[in-house]
Amino acid sequence: MRMFAISVSSILFFSVINFETLILYCMQKLKLPVILGYPLISAVNTFKNFKEEFMRINNAYLMRYGKRFVSFKIIYPLLISATRYAFHNGLSMECRGLNKNKTYVIPPMNWQIKDTVYILVNITILSTVIICAF
Repeated sequence: MRMFAISVSSILFFSVINFETLILYCMQKLKLPVILGYPLISAVNTFKNFKEEFMRINNAYLMRYGKRFVSFKIIYPLLISATRYAFHNGLSMECRGLNKNKTYVIPPMNWQIKDTVYILVNITILSTVIICAF
């Protein structure tokens, strides 16, 4: 009974959590290195893609032959699809410049004199436009 309770609670736990948001939070706030965070997000998205491809292949077989297809023969197209997805995903990360020096943490911005000048110029222009409009 205890094993059943642990199994059900862990299944519910993993079905409720949005892992993409969790990993992004860890990269932003807990300083998880980007070199580890983006591949983890990629792995989470791979499972979603794998499920969608499985459903697409099953629906294509159902439309073609009029019955459900449950066999080990479906593994071959799924592996080809997963390989293509992994290749395109890796290429995407490489094009974005993902390397060990990249960071997700944004340094804090300090208030400068030019910020005050920009705000005063905007207020002046807006008040001039409003006064001239009436």
